[in-house]
Amino acid sequence: MNAGIYNQLLRINQAHAEIVAALAVLRKYPAFDATTLDHFAALWKETRAATNSYLAGAIQPLYRKPTVPSSTLGGYVIRGIAGTTVVF
Repeated sequence: MNAGIYNQLLRINQAHAEIVAALAVLRKYPAFDATTLDHFAALWKETRAATNSYLAGAIQPLYRKPTVPSSTLGGYVIRGIAGTTVVF
């Protein structure tokens, strides 16, 4: 697996963490509405989760082993990320 993919994923997560931390610091200044900053922080956390979900879904097929015919059921076996096996 190309380490470059993981480096970019790490950079994305670091950037998200920096944004949330910066919003938390801005809460200390009276010029900024804390409720609005909290809302923006929540939106960033949701964006982070959605981004990670999408990237994990895109990366997952790179880990799947080729499907092999199942001798017992005549179907195919796909090995998942967590070592789970699905036969269909």
